[in-house]
Amino acid sequence: PNTQLYRRLQREGRLLNEDHSGDNMDLRLNFVPKMNPQKLIDGYRSILKRIYHPDAYYDRVRRYLAQAPPGIRKGPRRASDYKALVRSILKQGVFGDFRWSYWKFFLEAATRYRHTFDRAIIFAIMGHHFHTLTQIVCNSKPEGPNLSIAAPPPALSSRA
Repeated sequence: PNTQLYRRLQREGRLLNEDHSGDNMDLRLNFVPKMNPQKLIDGYRSILKRIYHPDAYYDRVRRYLAQAPPGIRKGPRRASDYKALVRSILKQGVFGDFRWSYWKFFLEAATRYRHTFDRAIIFAIMGHHFHTLTQIVCNSKPEGPNLSIAAPPPALSSRA
């Protein structure tokens, strides 16, 4: 609430007085946009699809791993580490829709980025999570009455 954006929206009377959980997955707007709300939500979905598509996500992770310092292990691997690896292989490499992208990344991480392999697997698991959430957001209908805002209030439309 104490940001420049919040203060500007408040000054312009564009904040909605609805209780908002801060959950960006419900697609509810807590402000009156200057553009069509549906177009804004569609744009948000489009961005999510692009950045969390496995190929794009793994490309970003590869760029990071190429520059990352070697991982420093603090003690031996635990059973939970191996369990996470097996679950990742099964969920993403065997049953996942993007198996090819996963295996390409996995093999590259195991050979080219061995010094950060543990981190690479963590990023693969996180990527699967982000991709799953993106599918949920992109296939859900926006909740709440504020999507019915078809145009900015008259005081704002003169500025557009």
